[in-house]
Amino acid sequence: MAIAVIGGGIAGINSALTLANSGYKVYLIERESRLGGKMGELAECEMGLAPLIAEVQAHPNIELMLSSEVEGISGGAGKFKLRVSGREVDVASVVLTPGYDVFDDIPKSYAIDHPDVVTSLEFERILREKRGELKRPSDGKRVERLCFIKCMGSRCKQNEICSSAC
Repeated sequence: MAIAVIGGGIAGINSALTLANSGYKVYLIERESRLGGKMGELAECEMGLAPLIAEVQAHPNIELMLSSEVEGISGGAGKFKLRVSGREVDVASVVLTPGYDVFDDIPKSYAIDHPDVVTSLEFERILREKRGELKRPSDGKRVERLCFIKCMGSRCKQNEICSSAC
């Protein structure tokens, strides 16, 4: 029996490995050219993610479909037919792990137009690129003071769900 896992972030990777280790044939479908999702963009997560990606790539029960998109799905429980980037795939079940989008509608009252005000993901990228040495994006000088604003946009009408993970 085959199962499709749509999404190659950490949830998709773990789902695919759990299913494959239970003996199922797994199609791991990811639209990007790499696995990892948002977690792959975080500075300190790379170490934990790399071994999982290597395990997925080497697993005999997992067929990795990178740079692939689901174009259509038909059928029903126990017998689905997916069209993935022009290819037909028959599976008994589909697991959806689509990831998330980062809230980016930051009000001007938080000075987002200032070059040294960054989102948490931008901050992670700065740490990763500078290997932990924190410098201001505007002029490359060492950061003297730092402030974090939490729950930005998580309690508004457009975004009523809180992850409770901070």
